[in-house]
Parts: sequence; structure tokens; C-alpha cells
Amino acid sequence: PEQAPSAEPSGVSHFRVNTFFVMLLFVNLIFVYGPPAVGKRTVGVELAKLTGYRLFDNHLTVPPVNAIFPGDKILARSRLLKGLRLTLIRAAADAGVNLIFTAAYSGGPDDEAFIQDIADIVEATPGGRMMYVQLHTSLDVLMDRVDDESRSELGLQKMVDRDEYERRLAETGRDIMVSVVYDGVLMI
Repeated sequence: PEQAPSAEPSGVSHFRVNTFFVMLLFVNLIFVYGPPAVGKRTVGVELAKLTGYRLFDNHLTVPPVNAIFPGDKILARSRLLKGLRLTLIRAAADAGVNLIFTAAYSGGPDDEAFIQDIADIVEATPGGRMMYVQLHTSLDVLMDRVDDESRSELGLQKMVDRDEYERRLAETGRDIMVSVVYDGVLMI
């Protein structure tokens, strides 16, 4: 049987995958980011299986914070979420636990500061390094995925309403789809 021609030169994909796993020898935190519904948790689960790293889905911190600060306390909720996430990342770094951290990230000033705080924690650990994995897909795929029942698993508080997603996209001028690309980022 004939094989379809590859879009990449022979061996390039294999080289990228092998390079990725070699880089993991020197990484303490893999930051998986992209727009809502792109599959960050799905990729994180698979990476955890392959690497033995612990998955820290950012949505895990939302329910306890919402219990203390309901939706009308947005600034307090935001500060507490950030603080809780950084505390958990710091504890993992101090204990030598490698993490995969997922987050929607569009590169605003608050996002930039938060990611820098994470990098500072990780890189303050002897030999600590961070790796960035950016996920992207078409808007059509995101809209198809946003209301998939898998996004309601574990009771995680994720955006699961197509109308809400479209409203947010309209409010932000589709900025939610934009992600910052770091040096050495692995794009999937």
C-alpha cells in the first residue's frame, strides 16, 4: 500500500517528539495553555500518563474558592485563585513534585504576571525549569467541543455553554483565542 505524502520532511515529527521527551529530563513544570475547550486537560491527562508528572488542572481550585467568594466578589475570587494556585505550585516545587499545569491564557497583564510568578517559583528550585505547550485549533472545533459532556466531568467548573462562549468572544473581540508564544514553546 502507498503512503500519503508527509507534510513534514522525513523524521521531523519523530525528532520533535524525541526532543520533547529529552527536554522533560530538565523540566519541573509543563504549562499547557490555550483557549477554553481546546483540550488542555485532555492533553494534560495523556502527558501525565507518559511522564509520571502530576496533573494540576486549574479548575480544581475553583469550587473551594467559589464556596467562600461567590460570583459577585470577582476581585477577591481572582486574588484567592491566583494565591491558591501559586501556593500549590510552590509546595510541589519544594517537594520535588513535577507538575503539568493547565490554564486558559491570552497574554493580558494579569496573565503575564501570573505566569512570571509561576516561572519564578519553578526556576528558584535547584535545576527547576518550565516548559510551555500551546494548544490551538479552529473556532469551529472549539465551538463543537465547548458543550461536550467530557467538559462537565469531575464537577470541574468549566465553560460548557456555547452561547456563553460566543458572548465572551464578542466581548473580548476574540482576544480569548490569542495566546502568547514563548521561546521554545511546543505548539500542538
